[in-house]
Amino acid sequence: MWSSLFVFTLLYSSSTLIKLNPMSEKRFQKRPAWTLIAISCSLLCLPLQLESTQLKYIQYEVFAGIENLSSPWVKEIRQDRNGFVWLATNNGLVRYDSQRFITYTPNPDNPGSLTSNKPISLELDSEGNIWTSSPEALSRFDLESETFENFTLQNADGKNLLQSPQALLYSSQKLFFLGSLNGLFIFDPSKKVWTGIFSNIGGEQTRVREIAETSPGEFLLGTSTGIWSFDLATKQFFKQEYTDEKGQIIDDFDVGAFLIDREDRHWICTSTDRLYCFNKDGKELSFTIESTPLDETTLTDFSYVHQDRDGNIWAAPGQNGLIALAPGSFDFQWMDSDQDQTRLDQNNITTIYELRDGTLCFGTRDSGVIMLDSKRLPVEFYSAEFRPRQLAIQSVRRLINNTDDSIWMSGSNGRIQRFDLSTRTFQDPLSETENLELIRGRSFQSISNDEKGNLYILLDRKIVFYNALSDKIEELKIDWKSLGTKKQDFPETLYFDAQGTLWLLGGRIYHHNPTTGQTVEIEGPSLFPDGRTRGLSIEELENG
Repeated sequence: MWSSLFVFTLLYSSSTLIKLNPMSEKRFQKRPAWTLIAISCSLLCLPLQLESTQLKYIQYEVFAGIENLSSPWVKEIRQDRNGFVWLATNNGLVRYDSQRFITYTPNPDNPGSLTSNKPISLELDSEGNIWTSSPEALSRFDLESETFENFTLQNADGKNLLQSPQALLYSSQKLFFLGSLNGLFIFDPSKKVWTGIFSNIGGEQTRVREIAETSPGEFLLGTSTGIWSFDLATKQFFKQEYTDEKGQIIDDFDVGAFLIDREDRHWICTSTDRLYCFNKDGKELSFTIESTPLDETTLTDFSYVHQDRDGNIWAAPGQNGLIALAPGSFDFQWMDSDQDQTRLDQNNITTIYELRDGTLCFGTRDSGVIMLDSKRLPVEFYSAEFRPRQLAIQSVRRLINNTDDSIWMSGSNGRIQRFDLSTRTFQDPLSETENLELIRGRSFQSISNDEKGNLYILLDRKIVFYNALSDKIEELKIDWKSLGTKKQDFPETLYFDAQGTLWLLGGRIYHHNPTTGQTVEIEGPSLFPDGRTRGLSIEELENG
């Protein structure tokens, strides 16, 4: 496979991209790739998975604030096949198309409008159409005509059975299951008829707040009288029993919301009690919130529980805020934010939804929708002030991957440290090395390392390298005079490619072979009419 390099250079009058000629037929050897790292002049931040330490500085943003919505109370969120994001608010149904927010409300003069300005639940059918339930009807939105088709339901006495809808599910049988104050109702959208009315579940009127399909034709209902299974074929209901930590049977949950996660655990949010979790056999599992047992906290009335694509469990207690549980962990963490406009600890979260790109959206009662970009979830910060006994570099200038599970970093104060990713500790391997005087107090322009773990350091008109095996700093011998290198042409950037060649970028571009000691200039006049260029950065594509 032919290999080539891309070198990014900046001319005095314009920026230019150079693709160098093939240098070798040696097969490309992929270099180790670590976690994405962001760097600033005074701060080092590393993405983390949710851990057993309290998480701070989570970067949330406002997705839809009070200036965009007619009501800041968002009850449900969905994204349709076109990418539009729909919000069921307390004053209209809102559609966001990445440029504007459109609000749909009832219009008595338009039969194609909504029947209520208080949509509760949202759902998509197999064709990607958005449906919403309200206290008046089940409604389907037609994107082409931008009108709604409304389906009401009354009993023989004319009483509205859809009063206070709580849950909406589109099943594998292409039927809609709607839970409300008056029970469970089934709607066939192909025939546009209600095919099932179950006002009494277990012999009494039951409020259905949550519906989940466990297998084709088999459902679990979260209700005001507990968890019920429902068989669509037989139309029979069976109450589910669970066993608490003391071995006692509990089946009378007043369910606010529930979730069946990928491990078949049943998470049950109760309207008056705490958050419960049971394994697939119905036995209670023990969890903590930052080391405090769940049943010993004052958290009650959980409004929502959600599992994201990475397996993290998110739960919203009624006392405001948000807790999260990492896969494999049994200890929830409070998710905090230091941003005034997105203070989750001051918001009552009503719903959680994950967009197709992985962005998590949190609907709130008073602040619209707050979002958390999955690419920034979450980060831990290190600075000389925040971690004074660890990071000793005031201004981090350069980060590179080491051959082991660590990262080299250099700063403006003449310090080089190594960060161990497995232990998350800072180390000073060069603090007592031989010939330390070669770099002590010097300003480092660039660093790079070879596949043997040797660290090359670019100083002012000098290049040295740290030999990890002998624990010694040595000077790299290059005859700059014979190369005709002037002061303004001296390298400013070091880079090792996959073949072990050291590239030196500055007023001229060189590549150095550490094995033979030969340094060769990449001629510029044929590429640049005036013969002048300045290499600033270099990167190697995966194909070499």
